[in-house]
Amino acid sequence: MEEMTREWNKEKKLQKITAAAYDLFAEKGIDNTTIDNIVQKAGIAKGTFYLYFSDKGQLVEEIVFKKSSILLQKVMDETEKKRKAENLIFSDVIIYFVDCLINELRSNKILLKIIHKSLSWGLYEQMEKKPIVSEGVCRLMELCPEKDRQIVEKRIYIVVEMINAVCYNAIILNVPCSIEEIKSELFYIIRKIIE
Repeated sequence: MEEMTREWNKEKKLQKITAAAYDLFAEKGIDNTTIDNIVQKAGIAKGTFYLYFSDKGQLVEEIVFKKSSILLQKVMDETEKKRKAENLIFSDVIIYFVDCLINELRSNKILLKIIHKSLSWGLYEQMEKKPIVSEGVCRLMELCPEKDRQIVEKRIYIVVEMINAVCYNAIILNVPCSIEEIKSELFYIIRKIIE
């Protein structure tokens, strides 16, 4: 019982740190947020922070990894429902996946600002350390013909990276135009990449 309580307390402190950091990153930006800001907002001692993270960079990686993994998992779940309901072909599945991803990023600009350079971490980074990461890729790959899987996996990575940049520029900066204005071109290019 004591071990369970200790683990629960450890997890609670970790959640406090990541929640405080996420809020501060959203409010002040990653570069303008210090470890002192994070521990003060989390209500923990600075030494406690270092029990979980070696530095702010490691915390940023953890947040980006978790948030992008959750986001991509949610989008993949929605995509699978649509695919099953409408029996979509693979290229239509990818377009629907992209559209859902764009909608999620558009509705959560704070998340987009924090993960914009690293969305693909939710697909590829730290696969050995955290097997859940590859689940979204595996689920997409199962939908394409087996002979094409190696090529398509690389193309999905390219598509996610492209969406990452396009969404940040179009949604946050409105450059070169809004996401709605560029979406049809984006879908056209993605179809070309996937097909």
